[in-house]
Amino acid sequence: MAWHLAPSLAQLRREINTRWPSRDKTSDGTIGDAAHSARASDHNPNSRGSVNAIDIDEDGIDAWGLVALLITDPRVYYVIYEGRIWQRKYGFKPRPYSGINAHRQHIHVSIIQSVAAEQNTAPWGVARIGASSSVKPSTGGSISKPSTTNTKPNNQSEEDELMALSKET
Repeated sequence: MAWHLAPSLAQLRREINTRWPSRDKTSDGTIGDAAHSARASDHNPNSRGSVNAIDIDEDGIDAWGLVALLITDPRVYYVIYEGRIWQRKYGFKPRPYSGINAHRQHIHVSIIQSVAAEQNTAPWGVARIGASSSVKPSTGGSISKPSTTNTKPNNQSEEDELMALSKET
């Protein structure tokens, strides 16, 4: 199946590259590798051929500022960074993330599995990061760095839970 990055995420990547033109892109990613294709993942193309997840390398950007911006955007379903996950279903309040990859070198962004979220190329507002105090987390959200305490659940992984939720949306 031919695939494409969701246009909304392509817009996000353009804004990030414009804001931080010399940033490191080593950990950037869109389409999933073989490990991703063996399981449900937003890095795999959906039935429309759209890849609805992107990874953004943390080096050379204001990563925490970007997380704060992302969790305020209506297109975003969840964000993972530094062993924490901010999910729409929990009001984007940070929670420990226990998936296979703690996302310590990059920010993972997944958008809602809908044509509207995929096709919405409105500006994300990345240029505002660091320029003023206008970028703030949504009510109840927090972007403080995670504690070193690991509270891994004994049941299904967060990624499995998220994939089940995305099918409900």
